[in-house]
Amino acid sequence: MLADQEWWFTLPIHVRKQYQGEHVAIYKGAVVDHDHDVRSLHRRIRQKYGSAHLLVLNADWKEMPIYTFPGFQLER
Repeated sequence: MLADQEWWFTLPIHVRKQYQGEHVAIYKGAVVDHDHDVRSLHRRIRQKYGSAHLLVLNADWKEMPIYTFPGFQLER
């Protein structure tokens, strides 16, 4: 999924803009589905791809968000 994430964010802006306002499902370096409604999108990709790991992103994101969890610490 990391490779798919990198693929998406290296696409030219004009390509990503065609999905403006939608969520995109990415699998093996390709947009395999997209929808304004993320629940509908998830339902379809589960029906088609089963338990395969697909990346679902908000197409409007300029970069991948960084999530922080206060009080949570990873041990090494």
